[in-house]
Amino acid sequence: MDEVTLKLTKDECRQLLRHVYIANWVLTATKDSPERATEDFSQKILKFLATTGAETRIEKDKKLNRYFVDEKLESDFLEEIDEYNEDSFIEELIDQLTKKELADKYGEDELSGMNELKFNKAFDEIQEKYIAEISGNGIRNIGLVK
Repeated sequence: MDEVTLKLTKDECRQLLRHVYIANWVLTATKDSPERATEDFSQKILKFLATTGAETRIEKDKKLNRYFVDEKLESDFLEEIDEYNEDSFIEELIDQLTKKELADKYGEDELSGMNELKFNKAFDEIQEKYIAEISGNGIRNIGLVK
């Protein structure tokens, strides 16, 4: 096996830990059982950082023989993930509402025949309405209407 050596400062080790934790969460949060390679890689990084003393906020569970970040650090990382989730949810909501209104207003045939400039103008006009609404009121006025 080819090995690579990398020299990192303690600050860079903290960044590596942050990136590995968040990437591992993204890759495994919705899975029933995480991919073995992903889990093994995360454990390898956590073990390295813990055993070299590069990061003191990693704990080993001796029963499970696995490494975990401490509760405070996990809370910090999960807060970053929550911020991302909220932002991406709002962006996706605006995008989907805009597409739906665009399809309702113009129909699929007219949309497929639109040139890019006209489509983008129509899309942007509708999207701006949703951005303004959600920026001013959050999602409190968004609901299902039948």
